[in-house]
Order: sequence, then structure tokens, then C-alpha cells
Amino acid sequence: MVTLLKTGVEGLDSIFKGGVREGSNLLLIGPPGTGKSILTMQFLVEGAKNKEPGLCILYESEIEDYLLYADSLKIPLRKYVDAKIITIIKQSTTVQKIPTFSTPLEQIKKGKVTRIVLDSLTMFGYIHSENTKSFRFEVLKFLSLMKGYTLLATAESADLSIDKHSAKTEEFLFDGVIHVTKIRQESTFERVLNITKIRGQQHLLNIYPFFIEEGGVHVYPDQLPFALISHDENIRSGKKVQKK
Repeated sequence: MVTLLKTGVEGLDSIFKGGVREGSNLLLIGPPGTGKSILTMQFLVEGAKNKEPGLCILYESEIEDYLLYADSLKIPLRKYVDAKIITIIKQSTTVQKIPTFSTPLEQIKKGKVTRIVLDSLTMFGYIHSENTKSFRFEVLKFLSLMKGYTLLATAESADLSIDKHSAKTEEFLFDGVIHVTKIRQESTFERVLNITKIRGQQHLLNIYPFFIEEGGVHVYPDQLPFALISHDENIRSGKKVQKK
């Protein structure tokens, strides 16, 4: 029997048709400013509310900065960290030093962890950027170590376009991929989300708008992005955007 876990992100579970499969590994990929870290906080807090111990492995943020960010959005992450239901580990890495997972693995064994967050997977790319095979191997090794746990990892992408997105190596290795980005709407941008794939379960395929507000990310599965509606209307009417 498949057990679906709630993500803690309002509207997202509807897109997953109930939640994410327990024990699956998901990649959350997108450019800066698209709410990736916020989504990881909500994912951990939702688990803590259901007495599911969580572990967060940070590579690019300091622990206190991560907590302060959650505080600013009124996400009760600190409450569960203080209660020792969620553990946050800061892993340092340099070009000369390949990261290991000995400390996180010790914590997983000790704390009977259910949910794991890695923020972010991009650090593998810094170390193995010139060797795609090595990068793929390290990601596969990491996913093997995380087998049996429900994992949400983030990764950076410089690609804003939904239509012209080129899948990265790591996207082929994860069970599921959530693509978040920003679409230009005249003089501003609109944040949108799309589930590219998820093995072993059905999901909705549309592109959905989301907002970052008090409490975190809020996805609207019953709405279409205004930016895409305007874009489609311009195409149907034969309008073309003039390039300067």
C-alpha cells in the first residue's frame, strides 16, 4: 500500500493528488528568488507536526540565517528545532574538500529520521563541474544513502523559461522533479510551479501560480498564471512583441 505524505505547502498536495509517496526522493529546481528554501521549511514543519523527525542539511546557508528566514514568514521551524524534532546540520565545503555525509548519516541513525532536506544539491556541481560522470556518480551515491527516507533536495537553475528549460543531469536521477520559476508579466514577474515528473504516482501537469506570503508558499491549483494567459491571448490575436 502506497503512503502519501503531505508537503505542508497549501495547494501543492492537490497537484500531487494527495501528497508525495513516502520514501521517494524529490528535486526542487529553479532560479534564485523562487521560494525553494521556503518550500523545504514547510516540508520539514509538516512532518514535525505529524511527529515525523526531520533532518535539514545546509550547504549554502548558515543555520541561524535559515531560521531567521523562517521566522520572518511565521513558519514555526525554530519551535520544532528547539523541541529536537527537526535537526539542522551545516556542512561546509570547498573546491579542495569533497563533502562527506558521515555527520548526517550519524544523525539519521540516531534520530530515526523520516524526512530529509538537502539545501542545496548545487554544491556537487561546484566540485564536479568539469566531470559529468563524477557528478552523476556522487548524486547517485547520495540518493543510495538516502534510500528509504523521504528526501527533498534543492538545486539552482539559471533558466527562467518553462518552454525552453533544458533538463539537467540530476533531474534524470530523482524520482520526482518540481520546477519553480518566474514568468515576466509586463513590468513585473509571476512565480509559477510545474511538476515535471514523479515516478510511481499520478500528478497534474499544468503550470500553476504561487505566492510567497505569511506562512510560506501558497500554490493555486485552480488558477492559471496571468502571465501565460496574456501570452496565449497575444499569440491567438497575432500580436508580436517588438524586440529592441
